[in-house]
Amino acid sequence: MKKIPALILLSCTTLLSLSAADKGLPANFKPESFAFESKKGEWESVRCWKGGNMPSGQYPRVNVMGGATLTISKPVNTELSSLNVGFTPQKTQVYFTDGAQMSVGGISMPGRYSENGEAHFHMSGGALTVGDMPQMGEYNETLNVGGNTTFAGKAYFVMSGGTLTAGLRIGSALPNTNMGTFSVQGSLPVIRTNKLPRGNVFMQPSGTLEFVLDADGVATMDYRKTFWSLHGGTIIADGKAYKGDSKTFILVQTDDIRKNGEVATQVRNFGQEYNAKIAIEKNKITLKIIRTQR
Repeated sequence: MKKIPALILLSCTTLLSLSAADKGLPANFKPESFAFESKKGEWESVRCWKGGNMPSGQYPRVNVMGGATLTISKPVNTELSSLNVGFTPQKTQVYFTDGAQMSVGGISMPGRYSENGEAHFHMSGGALTVGDMPQMGEYNETLNVGGNTTFAGKAYFVMSGGTLTAGLRIGSALPNTNMGTFSVQGSLPVIRTNKLPRGNVFMQPSGTLEFVLDADGVATMDYRKTFWSLHGGTIIADGKAYKGDSKTFILVQTDDIRKNGEVATQVRNFGQEYNAKIAIEKNKITLKIIRTQR
């Protein structure tokens, strides 16, 4: 078993001491679980929830069951403890669109303790905040894309618009376990960190961070005042749609990048008139594009 750094233990202890008092909850509080199990439906559709029971009460836990497709297009007025997406080999999908708003302690993709789960989260608009609650355990995690201790799971978070405020875990370090892909599509998304200590980013060997440029470029992930810990994985820049001139894009801005393993970088699908290269620097990840011909 890996030794847990003292700093992490201290952070967890601090969160525990804040949790119940700040929210007026008992120390042994456990959230009530609700299951979205419809093959396809909207969050506010009662018939889509198991037993007709929609999430309610204090910080409920929501499970999007295997094979379900959930669309969130309006504000979710109940603050969630956790959102677990996918528990079976069937593809489970969440569509988060314009008009959607949600605050949740932690998101797990796929859900914990499931075998071969496959989870997809498509964010094209709205505002999603993850892990910014003074709570304990699952209530104050991160956006966990393929990082849980499940067996052979797959997770894809694809963001083409909206505002995401979250710390991140991408992929896993365990053999024969999850893989995760976080994909930034184009220049419209706003991606930023939340309050410490849950605003950091951890990328593991089975993780992929992908930037798909539009004609003008791609959005920057703004994680200033936090750190990125790179334990491996792959960073990709896809330039198929790029039509601009020579330019250096900041893909990630942070205060500190800690390389704890080998990270592969790939540039692909750029036109023959471009040379492109990804660089991992002390406090940022950049994509330098040089246009060699017109």
